[in-house]
Amino acid sequence: MLCGYVIRYVLRFMEMLKRFAMKYYPNEHLADEEIAQAGRAVQMFEIEIEHLSGKEVQEK
Repeated sequence: MLCGYVIRYVLRFMEMLKRFAMKYYPNEHLADEEIAQAGRAVQMFEIEIEHLSGKEVQEK
């Protein structure tokens, strides 16, 4: 059971890393090379916003 969870976690991490890399690399091949070379050093944090508040703007 734990092994399945770890595999799903790693696959989700790699998917998010690839999506993020594609914003900054001109093609998929370069992104894949960089992930293969330096992917182990990456730390990503997923933030879930539970509550968001702010002032209501009253435009004139």
